[in-house]
Amino acid sequence: MKRNWRSCCKASAVVLLALGTLEVLTAQSLLKQGGVLEPPLSQEVRCVLRVDSTPWKQMGPAPIEVRVENLADRDLDLRTVPRFYLTSPMATYSSPTDIVRNRSLVTPHQSKPGDEMVGSKPMPLKLHLNKRSSPVFQVDAAKTTWARSPLRWPGPLRYVAPGPYSLRLEFSAGGELVRSNEVKVSVENFAEPFLKEMFPDAPAKTQSSECFRFVTHKTPVHSVIQKCGRPEDDIGSGVHIFVWYLADGTVVYIDTPYLERIYSAGYTDRSGKTTVLVQAK
Repeated sequence: MKRNWRSCCKASAVVLLALGTLEVLTAQSLLKQGGVLEPPLSQEVRCVLRVDSTPWKQMGPAPIEVRVENLADRDLDLRTVPRFYLTSPMATYSSPTDIVRNRSLVTPHQSKPGDEMVGSKPMPLKLHLNKRSSPVFQVDAAKTTWARSPLRWPGPLRYVAPGPYSLRLEFSAGGELVRSNEVKVSVENFAEPFLKEMFPDAPAKTQSSECFRFVTHKTPVHSVIQKCGRPEDDIGSGVHIFVWYLADGTVVYIDTPYLERIYSAGYTDRSGKTTVLVQAK
């Protein structure tokens, strides 16, 4: 009896070990992109993106052609949130998009005046696909909203850092994942000519946010430029919001209605943590 009990225990241990190994291997095979378990790729729906070689203008146009292919022998009715991703070594931006009506599925808003701008929960898009059909949709990336991961606030393409990116589109179809091909796009720097004219003698840009820690409300913007280099963008409307995109993924901003003093300043590191350097009054 003892021998049978021991044999049974050994057999159980072997089975448990095998199951545990299988679980680990299965989890590893499903583990993608930052530890998120993905659903299987769809065998019924395929998505293909096409863009031309012209750089995207931050103020538009930024055209994308989206072809959605129904490979099934039946009509499909999807309720889904198509989401574009712009990725580079420095940052990732996402945009929930109504590809049918060429608009954002998110509306930026504030819970109350003075709060941080956030986005409403995307409303799923109802998408009907006839059997064996391949409808083509035209989207302008400048007409939707983009949020830098892992930050919450969405904004126009104007808020996307200039430079080269990989673009893809993802959405769900019947519990499975549809992922498009990746295409290369480049976002043009709208403000660069004006900034060069405004600060013609600026030194090379700093590589560290530590350079900006000396700033106060009374610091003239030109003093910041002479110490830390020319900003790469100005995303303000009616006021200046100067932006520096640093090599480590940190984004520094200085908000000023005029150049003699600073209204607010801070930076956001690659993880999404924001540090305030000058508190807005």
